[in-house]
Amino acid sequence: MKLSVNWLSKWTTIDREIPALCDLLTMAGLEVDGVESVAEGLSNVVVGHVDSREQHPNADKLSVCQVSDGENLSTVVCGAPNVAAGQQVAYARPGAVLPNGMKLKVAKLRGVESHGMLCSAAELGLGEGADGIIELPADAPTGTTLIDYLALDDHVIDVDLTPNRGDCLSILGVARELAALTGHATPEVAVEKISPALDDIFPVRLDAPAACAKYAGRIIKGVNAAAATPIWLSEALRRAGVRSISPVVDITNYVMLELGQPMHAFDLATLAGGINVRYAENGETLTLLDGQDLELSDDTLVIADHDKPIALAGIMGGLNTGVQSHTRDVLLESAYFDPIRLAGVARQFRLHTDASHRFERGVDFSGQERAIERATALIVEICGGLAGPIETAENAPALPTRDPIDFRPEAVAEILGVEVPNEAIKQMFVALGCHVEQGAASWSVTPPNYRFDLAIEVDLVEEVARLHGYDKLGATMPPMSMSIAPGNRWQTGINGIREQLVSQGFFEAITYSFIDEKLFGLFNGEQDPYALENPISS
Repeated sequence: MKLSVNWLSKWTTIDREIPALCDLLTMAGLEVDGVESVAEGLSNVVVGHVDSREQHPNADKLSVCQVSDGENLSTVVCGAPNVAAGQQVAYARPGAVLPNGMKLKVAKLRGVESHGMLCSAAELGLGEGADGIIELPADAPTGTTLIDYLALDDHVIDVDLTPNRGDCLSILGVARELAALTGHATPEVAVEKISPALDDIFPVRLDAPAACAKYAGRIIKGVNAAAATPIWLSEALRRAGVRSISPVVDITNYVMLELGQPMHAFDLATLAGGINVRYAENGETLTLLDGQDLELSDDTLVIADHDKPIALAGIMGGLNTGVQSHTRDVLLESAYFDPIRLAGVARQFRLHTDASHRFERGVDFSGQERAIERATALIVEICGGLAGPIETAENAPALPTRDPIDFRPEAVAEILGVEVPNEAIKQMFVALGCHVEQGAASWSVTPPNYRFDLAIEVDLVEEVARLHGYDKLGATMPPMSMSIAPGNRWQTGINGIREQLVSQGFFEAITYSFIDEKLFGLFNGEQDPYALENPISS
């Protein structure tokens, strides 16, 4: 999980330097694998304005541009096909050293002196685009450093999360952790509710409620799916390691990264009748967004309309119903899938997606409408359109429950060997989003919807250890009383047994659960091996 510190700081107070922040996260169980500076090599790159563009006199594929940096007008030779007069561009002045190591100086290109260069996203390390220069919005202030304009004075922290902490696969989740660790206020999820401007709904039916107990959808009509993704949004995705595709898709990815709820958008014109979350029928087929053709079986959960499967549930949407540049009406979906029933399905089809990674670990089963509202607000702001009401199908008995945990405060000292005041323990639980009812002998602690890893007393003790600080737990030996048991002439040690077997001509072998097929032939060549369908490695 790649985290932008700037994005995190919008959700919670960060009052320490990057190394100290990384230490705090690692000691709390969110191990930091690495840190990158976003602005490396961009100190002499500014927002430039192309005053004029003329054909190079000695080269058909080069242009000669007059570029303003807010103070001076400089001649720049550019080979990009999309350069034009009037553009706001990323201008690297002479003396700049780009992230790829290129050092810029005044140079002659086919007889024309060039003072710096107009840069592509790839040249600045801001994306993969190398076939043209970056075109900045028209209101980008000329002369402003690109670092300031794009808020590039930022660091990206790569956190390696354990499988039980799916709640931290979002900016919101890590912000909650930081708030609990530092004592700052818990982030409030204040999502603007969009009043329906249409009455249109797309009906939803749950025919597999044990696997999908909740599904929310909303129609948005009249969107401009070909609009440009704002640079702030594409930058947020880039820093999280997600490629920008198109505005509607980018918004669903942004909401997933922000709130932890995977989403998908369908082209409404390609759907028939209504949504049905069901198991596939043997022999049904589905072409995924990545072009892979699947033959489905009756144990595969799908999202279907009244005619056909349109998505592999919780994993990836279908190619024929995805949002395209010509799409005008969309159906947003946001669902809760049971982690156990979804586990292993992606690997069965040799897939691993951001959505499956989250659903397999468990998402907040109360956050589907919140994600729809957040995505709707962004789509209407960026792409336009009118939204209908949210249509939610829910099977309440099949949804998870967060049962209270019986907790004894003295268990902290028993297990950790350190005394923590009861009031401090309670504050920790409240900071983690738990509901605490204190009794005379024990407490009743109810975890929040997004913490699937809290189920028994020792889980809560572990939370106290994390928030109190592992480094504050003293190294103490437990008291032990030992005695030597009398020997028995009918007993012998394992080494004696080994010696007896060796003396009879036996050899000790260490066997392996999984081995290569060729090695299997050396051990047991007369039998046919059972092959793993999805080996981790060969």
